[in-house]
Amino acid sequence: MKNENCVGIVKAGAVFYPRKAPFHPSERFPEYQFREIASEPNEIYAAVRELLKTLLLDSAHYGLKTWNPLGEIISPGDQVVIKPNFVMDRHYLGEDYHSVVTHGSVIRAIMDYVAIALHWEGHIIIADAPMIDNDFNRIVQQTGLGEVVDFYAHQGLTVKLYDLRVENVETRDGLIVRRFKLPGDPAGYVPIDLASDSEFAEIAHLHKRYRGSDYDSHETAKYHNDEANKYLLSKTVLDSDVFINVPKLKTHKKIGVTLNSKNLIGINGDKNWIPHYRVGSPKQNGDEYAAANALRHMESLLKDRFKEKAFALAESESRLGLYVARKLRGIQKAVVENTGLTRIRAGGWHGNDTIWRSVLDLNKILLYADADGTMHTTQQRRFFSVIDGIIGGEGDGPVITKAKPCGALVAGFNPLAVDMCATRLMGFDYHQFAQFEHALSLKKYPLMTYLPDDIVCLSNHQTWCDILQKQDDLLHFEPATVWT
Repeated sequence: MKNENCVGIVKAGAVFYPRKAPFHPSERFPEYQFREIASEPNEIYAAVRELLKTLLLDSAHYGLKTWNPLGEIISPGDQVVIKPNFVMDRHYLGEDYHSVVTHGSVIRAIMDYVAIALHWEGHIIIADAPMIDNDFNRIVQQTGLGEVVDFYAHQGLTVKLYDLRVENVETRDGLIVRRFKLPGDPAGYVPIDLASDSEFAEIAHLHKRYRGSDYDSHETAKYHNDEANKYLLSKTVLDSDVFINVPKLKTHKKIGVTLNSKNLIGINGDKNWIPHYRVGSPKQNGDEYAAANALRHMESLLKDRFKEKAFALAESESRLGLYVARKLRGIQKAVVENTGLTRIRAGGWHGNDTIWRSVLDLNKILLYADADGTMHTTQQRRFFSVIDGIIGGEGDGPVITKAKPCGALVAGFNPLAVDMCATRLMGFDYHQFAQFEHALSLKKYPLMTYLPDDIVCLSNHQTWCDILQKQDDLLHFEPATVWT
């Protein structure tokens, strides 16, 4: 692919999103396929269009009705999966929700160019697996995607929305009190065992320390141990001919930044199959927190044991069990949250040596696993990415973010190259993030087949061109508290 080593960064004409779904463009571009035009300005649609132009896609036809920028990777009849960042249905602190998730206006603009490339023959599926205690339908409503899908249905092209999770939960006082089985991926799931090709192979002896997102350590250890390293992959994703990743430009407590690489957590159906951290301090072969002292160790044990026990009691469907669970949860919160020792919690710091392994494993699977889950040494599906940085999220992401108006979009054909440029745009040095350093050294399933110096960064904003070689004129994101 001639543009594989190119990354585009566009400065949009606005740092806000249009309010009215389904987010039609406010200008009738030559290639635009529909009659409907928005009455309010939609700078986001124009910025996505400028981004595709900046990447020099189908430049011979730019400005003509026949312009087909995504035709290089999408053919009529393809199944195209669009993967946004739909981590939450709300902002934990009630602040700007647009700093948490990919906005529907970015997705709508991408979809229009996907439809052009498909010649209206194929399938568009928007799919993600939010955090376990969130309402997917509320996310669809909040982002305006329901109206986008309805609009497309009236135009004769079916767009499907999939919640890829196998279950949802009801929480009370921070405890899981009920679990609900979800329909999940209509195509089903494929367990993929990377075994010794996993990034966890070298620390397999530590598997009893792994913790996922649900405090069921037994479940996590069942899939990651000294014999196996398994993930539960969406069959819809594996069946895709083209995968378009549309993450958010934001910071993350456990991995530093959540861009293309981290966004792939959402192609795995069951969160308990994904190790997020190892309990204890580095001195104890863990990576939950930094300081190794008796009080911090006791605190970690209380959190780990009390929370797992409290979760089990809360789900026992017994009033007594729920009462005891709440008491245990109260003790745990009093000890863990009010001692002043928990600035670093649950692996949320730069010393996390676990989550990057899960992230790289999922990236390898996305690129190299075929529709049946068999790994190959050649790439199995085409990839494209657009990072939504119109309003980014800084500080204690991924869910307790502070809105960072940036007016930026980043795109390209290689997930690692796009992430490295986006990280630099945020004002960070990508060398400081484990997922990038380790990704650059992958041999069997490389995420990038050229050197960082070969990345060509193009932009409509002169100071963002060749951004990997520049030290100034950046966006200066505030990192998560524990990354300072």
